[in-house]
Amino acid sequence: ERHGMKQLSTGDMLRAAVKAQSPGGMEAKAVMERGELVSDQIVSSLIDENLAAMPDGQGAIFDGYPRTGAQAADLDRILEKNGRKLDHVIELGVDVDALVERITGRFSCANCGALYHDTANPPSKEGECDVCGSHEFKRRPDDNEETVRTRMDEYRAKTAPNTLRGDQRRTSRTPSTQRTRATKNGCRSLQSVCGTNASNTCKFRYREYVASGC
Repeated sequence: ERHGMKQLSTGDMLRAAVKAQSPGGMEAKAVMERGELVSDQIVSSLIDENLAAMPDGQGAIFDGYPRTGAQAADLDRILEKNGRKLDHVIELGVDVDALVERITGRFSCANCGALYHDTANPPSKEGECDVCGSHEFKRRPDDNEETVRTRMDEYRAKTAPNTLRGDQRRTSRTPSTQRTRATKNGCRSLQSVCGTNASNTCKFRYREYVASGC
């Protein structure tokens, strides 16, 4: 928001499709709840559609995309089609056990959507939302340890190799590659990379941590 950039979150897009109960959304729901990845074709189509709808000059953060080699190839095509370029590739390293604790502990108010965490940010009064006073809370069905660890296995097998792809593209596209830890200092580092240029297009990995701090 500070730099006028738009976050293109594949997770949010897919959840919206699930909520709308579209055919693709219902197909994606079963896959997501198993902790597996939705097909490259569906995900890339969502990115293409949303990027094309953005005004010229507005930057984008690809949140949770690309996650496979095929999606990385799709991204090249989508950027070229929309007259854009990739400026930065940012990889955040996180401890898997800490990631499991963070994700499995999060929940929200079923009424107003206020976000909480079992240990890091519980309601001031147990069982009551600080914002609206509701006593109804909910958790995402995929916020469980098995699903998180399955996704990390998917990341190591299918997404991590794309980091090398980003390094190799520096020769022709000259995007800078920044690796940092998911800490407050790490977030300041990300801000220094992206700067204030709203035309930047950044690709973030480990979306759970980026969204919380930058």
